[in-house]
Amino acid sequence: AVVPPTVTTNATTGVEETNATLRGYLNNNGGENCRVWFEYGTTTGYGINIEDETYIYAGGGTTWKVYQYWKSNMTKKAETASYGGGIRSITQDSTYVYAGGETTFKVYQYWKSNMTKKAETASYGGIIFVIAQDDTYVYAGGTTTNKVYQYWKSNMTKKAETASYGGGISAIAEDTNYIYAGGSSTNKVYQYWKSNMTKKAETASHGGSISAIAEDTNYIYAGGGTIYTISQYWKSNMTKKADTASYGGVVSVIEQDNTYVYAGGGTTWKVYQYWKSNMTKKAETANYGGAIYGIATDNNYVYAGGSTTNKVYQYWKSNMTNKAETANYGGTIYDLLSESIYYTTGQAFNNNILGLTPGQKYHYRSVANNSIGTSYGSDRTFVTKPNAPTGLIITDTASGQ
Repeated sequence: AVVPPTVTTNATTGVEETNATLRGYLNNNGGENCRVWFEYGTTTGYGINIEDETYIYAGGGTTWKVYQYWKSNMTKKAETASYGGGIRSITQDSTYVYAGGETTFKVYQYWKSNMTKKAETASYGGIIFVIAQDDTYVYAGGTTTNKVYQYWKSNMTKKAETASYGGGISAIAEDTNYIYAGGSSTNKVYQYWKSNMTKKAETASHGGSISAIAEDTNYIYAGGGTIYTISQYWKSNMTKKADTASYGGVVSVIEQDNTYVYAGGGTTWKVYQYWKSNMTKKAETANYGGAIYGIATDNNYVYAGGSTTNKVYQYWKSNMTNKAETANYGGTIYDLLSESIYYTTGQAFNNNILGLTPGQKYHYRSVANNSIGTSYGSDRTFVTKPNAPTGLIITDTASGQ
């Protein structure tokens, strides 16, 4: 069984006036590969996270490509060749990006290293609106077949499929044991066993078509049309625990982190940030300028993409204000990914931090997260070097020079 990871905070190196290198060690990944990062700040409240997350990936219409952007400046690094139709969904693992969508009705597997295609599935039989992945399989759902297909990553052939969901599938999420699917007509979230792709349980009707699903350790979050709310369901029995107030339009995408749920969609054209604890809204972004179809997150930022502006906006999580944006993608952006680098037992990790204050004491600790929980290393400190004196004039006292 998977358990929470354990992690150690190691001593810093390369401490200068405005930069230092934080170091950590993943003692045990708890049974599955982990995300790792550092928290640092001038007190034990920390306040700043830094993680090895390098790229944002975007897919959509018109260009029909997956674009790879640098997070550091939101410029494009690389792109795939045309998928052959609008890209509706993308997912990733440590080596590949996967894309599914219109016209070709296939899942394409691309190398992250150079964004070239490695393999593809046979036709799904209809538009693929959503894909997900785990260590072994890629899962796809969409229209016409109205099923979730399970493909081997190793050769992209189909292993199994669910029975018909009863309508088009627009959203999928996965955890260690289950696949969750939502869509139209039935308007429910179905919970399927990964082992044989049979249905285990289902929610009551959401009250409208389901366009988006996200999951964490205990809950499934679903949103869509008609009622425009996000419902929080217990995984254990698929009953509803809570709802948000209305988003104000169709909820097209949901993401989550340890504390918040993020939603984007139509009409309001904003990203809403909700507390998980009570599903009330904490903050919102300014208007994106069009419908939002894709959201991704990392430790510091929320990323949004959609129609009309056709850009990826980078927002600070702390106050939901805009920090930066990409150039125009060239069409509607339907999905986004934030690249996470995963670590295994016995791996060291480090991050170089810049922009520090000279002569300042800082606290820091390492953090590791898997599907079961988050663990922390011990608090450690370092002090940056003071500013070197400048403009010093040496006088020759003997000669008076």
